[in-house]
Amino acid sequence: MGHVTKIEKPRVPVSTDEEASVERQVMSWINTYPDKPGRIELGALADGKPGIAVFADEGGAFFETHYITGGHKAVYPFSVIRRIIPGNSPDARLKAVELLNRLGAWTTANRPELPGKLRTVRVEPTSRGKFAGVGDDGDEDYEIKIKLTYEVI
Repeated sequence: MGHVTKIEKPRVPVSTDEEASVERQVMSWINTYPDKPGRIELGALADGKPGIAVFADEGGAFFETHYITGGHKAVYPFSVIRRIIPGNSPDARLKAVELLNRLGAWTTANRPELPGKLRTVRVEPTSRGKFAGVGDDGDEDYEIKIKLTYEVI
C-alpha cells in the first residue's frame, strides 16, 4: 500500500458578528466555572501578576461544514492560560496544570448555551494543561487548548 497524505482544507473564517457573539457567550460561560481563581479575563494577562485568561486561537472561529439546507457547523478554538508566580514551588506549577485539566473536564460536561440560532454541538479539550512559557520577571504561563463546535441552524 502507498502512503496517504491528508490535505488540510484552508480555514474560512465565520463573520466577525458571529464570532463576537460566540466569544461573548464563551466568556460568560467560562466564568461560571466554580473552581476559578478569580475572574477569567479575555486575552489579557498582566506581567508579573498571577491571573487567568481566555485567548481565541489565531484565525478565530472558522467554518467546518456548510449544510445544503442552509446553516453551517463551525469551530471556535481557544486557549485558557493560567499565569503564576511560582518562585521555587513545584507544587504551584502542578496546581496550575491540575486547575487547567479540571477546567477542561468541566467544559466537556457543562456545555455553553449559545444565543439565537447558534447551538453547541460539543466542547473538547484538544490538549492537556501544559507549560507554555516563562516571562522575564519569573512569571510562568500554563495553557490548555479547547475547541467549541457549534451549529447555526
